[in-house]
Amino acid sequence: MDYRRAIPQICVMVGIGTVLRDDPELTVRLVKGKDPARVVVDSKLRIPVTAKVLNSKRGSVIIATTHERQEARGKRQKIKKIEAKGAEVWILPSKKKEVDLTALMKEIGKREIINLIIEGGSKFAASAIKERIVDKVAIFLAPKILGKEGLPMIGGLGIRRLSEAICLRKLQCKKIGEDILVEGYL
Repeated sequence: MDYRRAIPQICVMVGIGTVLRDDPELTVRLVKGKDPARVVVDSKLRIPVTAKVLNSKRGSVIIATTHERQEARGKRQKIKKIEAKGAEVWILPSKKKEVDLTALMKEIGKREIINLIIEGGSKFAASAIKERIVDKVAIFLAPKILGKEGLPMIGGLGIRRLSEAICLRKLQCKKIGEDILVEGYL
């Protein structure tokens, strides 16, 4: 696939955990609008070729991976299968055996993508914050209490004291249905 083709100027990015767990298409469904470019960060190229994000014919799909997989021949074959589905595969530098998110952001910038929404799980969200690729945070709060057994919104930041917390500024809140949207800048 020709990486120079027009990619929408908005992009949604998820980690491989979201794809393996939820199998999303990552397309516009509930409102009218152009589908965003879709990026899956998949360091070890674990994405199934049957994943909905690869099988939706709507919009650009980029799989960001690294050289961090044992069998090179198997990886080359899988890349060919993914590209046959119409997706691009970007092989990027690694940082601690994961896709270097700073290098990924540089590649995204070269493609003139100017708006990026990270819609990942707690591990991917924490990685994005640690790598300082996040400007603004949007948090949806549901009126449900899960307690300790619930899933953390952001995991693995290594923050142990309230004084070390990452503070949001320029906060805005609004109610959307039963939920509350809190937005702020890091």
